[in-house]
Amino acid sequence: MLVALTWTTSAFAATQFVTQTIQSFGNVGQFSSLELSSGDPRIGYWGGVRQDLKLASRIGGAWVIETADSTSALGLHTSLAVTPSGDVRISYYDATAGDLKYASRTAGVWSIESVDTVGNVGLYTSIELNGSGEPRISYYDQTLGNLKYASRSGGLWTLETVDTGGDVGSYTSLALDAGGNPVAMHRTGAEGFQGQQVERALQQIDLFHRHGAPRGTP
Repeated sequence: MLVALTWTTSAFAATQFVTQTIQSFGNVGQFSSLELSSGDPRIGYWGGVRQDLKLASRIGGAWVIETADSTSALGLHTSLAVTPSGDVRISYYDATAGDLKYASRTAGVWSIESVDTVGNVGLYTSIELNGSGEPRISYYDQTLGNLKYASRSGGLWTLETVDTGGDVGSYTSLALDAGGNPVAMHRTGAEGFQGQQVERALQQIDLFHRHGAPRGTP
């Protein structure tokens, strides 16, 4: 069975799609995240023989594949952002170490940082850049079952626990409002109720806004 990373675009009209295979060697293309830089795609994804974090960029009509981090079994739960100058920023999960990691590519040079290393953390990452280009990341702490938030300013990371109680914080999606304040959506799996000797887990979608809006407020 061929497992490949594929790019599809409606290049000419809404009803006409063009599909390209970007990479087909190894088990590739899982946990992909896409952004555009001057109209050209940048895709962060996991895969390959070594299970690396990879970046695919289309430049001048040709695809260029790079390995961003290759420590082994990392690059899962990727989320990618592009700066106005075209530099790439990726948050991702290191499954070997159980850490949240951050990869930045500036002028063709990759820099890798371990952001949170306490417990098994960094799943379901979602990244946004603020007006100054600084990363903001929401993610899941599997050890404690919490939603967490990482922000970097002046080269220093600040880690915050956003939601606790039960199993919360998976499947996160992050946005920044006009003031740069984070708004994070995530799934909550609360302790359920017991009926007819069957335990059921109640799951819901929660929305958190750092300033003002309570949980569940649109």
